[in-house]
Amino acid sequence: MDDTPILQATEAGEEAEYARLLGEDDAQSKKLDALKVGAKFTATCTVGFTSGTDYLNLKDCTVE
Repeated sequence: MDDTPILQATEAGEEAEYARLLGEDDAQSKKLDALKVGAKFTATCTVGFTSGTDYLNLKDCTVE
């Protein structure tokens, strides 16, 4: 599941994707996966390679 987005940020009712978040490790990935639609959270991430994409790739995220 390397580079598989755990969470995708979009505007409600739209298909445009603004960001993809990837967990830092299994525990962080589980926290992201458990978030409900519309839930507020804070994540600290590293910006990944995004050349040629329309979204921001956020990897190694730690959910607080």
